[in-house]
Amino acid sequence: LAAANIAFEPGSLTAPAGVPFTLQFHNQDAGVQHNVEIFSDPGFMGEPAFVGEIITGVRQVQYQVPALEAGPFAFRCVVHPDMTGELEAVEGEGGGGEGGGEGEGGPGGVTVVAQGTTFDTSTIDLPPSAPTTITFDNRDAGVQHNIAIYTDDSLSDELFNGEIVTGPTTVDYAVPAIDPGSYYFLCIVHPTMNGSVEVGGAGGEAGGTGGTGGTGGTGPPEPTGPS
Repeated sequence: LAAANIAFEPGSLTAPAGVPFTLQFHNQDAGVQHNVEIFSDPGFMGEPAFVGEIITGVRQVQYQVPALEAGPFAFRCVVHPDMTGELEAVEGEGGGGEGGGEGEGGPGGVTVVAQGTTFDTSTIDLPPSAPTTITFDNRDAGVQHNIAIYTDDSLSDELFNGEIVTGPTTVDYAVPAIDPGSYYFLCIVHPTMNGSVEVGGAGGEAGGTGGTGGTGGTGPPEPTGPS
């Protein structure tokens, strides 16, 4: 589930009934606080069934939601009560966004590795017009990396900016739906680590191509990185 432009995306979720589950929440609104609280009452009356930590974007968090009884629920942001959505707890449901999906981020999950200050692939294939998950494996000990996606190498239009993580660690990025086409990705901390994102292509696992993670000639000058 993402928060972008003071709205939830998607606005409708399904979750398994009767068992705890993980809700991966991505606050994409830079400098803005959001959270998720879940109510059994669609009018948000009474005590919430779950209240998630308020986080300031851009940031991701994994909410551990307790078991919900089968039936309809509603969710909202406590900071922005006009941000609302619907959640259906379903017996035997595996979770996911609108239209179902595989795992929390939807279909077409891929894995990208950062090691030796380079990505293990120069091309990331994603499914078209559907939320998905990129599992990012930062293997560089003590080094900060992330994955950010833009329309092109001008970096003028940001589509996704993943949390910067210090290796070694692995994080699941919940990437919102992106229209079919070719895009550009890089590491914000090390812009010479870059490549292309193909949406609507094979949609298979990233990696295994022996890519260098970019030529280093198209990214902007390398920043010092966050402190």
